Amino acid sequence: MKYSLCTLSDYNYLSFGLTLYDSLMENTREEFDLHYLAMDDETEAKLIDLNLKNVIVHSLREFECDDKYIELKNKNEKNPESDLGHSPFHYMMSSFFSDYLLNKKNLPHIFYIDSDIYFYGNFASVYNSVKDHSIGLVTHKHIELDKTTRNPGYYNVGVVYFSGDDVGKSCLRFWKECCVNPDNEYSEIFGACGDQKYLELFGDKFGEDNIQNICLKVGNGAPWNFHMFDYLENNKILWKDPNGIVIRGGGFLEQDLMFVHFSHFTPNYESLSYNMDWNGEWGPWIRQIPGVQKLYWNYFDRLLLTRKKYEL
Repeated sequence: MKYSLCTLSDYNYLSFGLTLYDSLMENTREEFDLHYLAMDDETEAKLIDLNLKNVIVHSLREFECDDKYIELKNKNEKNPESDLGHSPFHYMMSSFFSDYLLNKKNLPHIFYIDSDIYFYGNFASVYNSVKDHSIGLVTHKHIELDKTTRNPGYYNVGVVYFSGDDVGKSCLRFWKECCVNPDNEYSEIFGACGDQKYLELFGDKFGEDNIQNICLKVGNGAPWNFHMFDYLENNKILWKDPNGIVIRGGGFLEQDLMFVHFSHFTPNYESLSYNMDWNGEWGPWIRQIPGVQKLYWNYFDRLLLTRKKYEL
């Protein structure tokens, strides 16, 4: 089985994307393709020049015959940022690119992965967790499912899986249509956080039985849920969910830490320092959680190695 993965970035995030790539290369024994959407010419040129094994480079020019893409691109150029810091154009590209690969290029499946994710183990664990389902999603872990309130959502867009069966293709097409039509019928509630809260609709539209909650099968973390873990030896975590937000009935799971989403990580390469977030959004307490500092310094070291290795 060859895994079909995709990510995207502009040049500012290329260090993250190539660090993601290296983590996959170092840990994944099976074959995979990483479809990389270059969001600007500089990224495209660099990736083509690197000619990396398992990386398939895509350009925004591939979508220039799509009227909806052109419409949102033009809106983005006139109004580049929303109140959330990103434009509708930015938020549509994860679903748009994934749909292009699955429904236009007829891949057997697709995993969308944010470029600021790092893998510590074989991607086979993630694939095996979802291979018998049409859809795979990752939760925030700390946000309760509430489909009546505008909030960041129960699920996170960091890793999203769709199989190539009819349900997977239809669900991905639905997600794309929600994102490319920001005034859709669901947007008042589910348009609260770009493309993200729409994931809560997948079960209603396509059946909860078709969805695998990846968190219950594969250990993963992010700054918003680091406080829910005890960090054990040998790269293991004890995930505590006493309120049963994700683990039915509440309780805990001991898991291997397979990947971490370093969302909003802000490196300063000149001073050899970093911030864990953009504007203090994760709070000062995050640095006090045992094990977290080690994760962040390791990630920063990997980014430094990436920049040197690929001459960024």
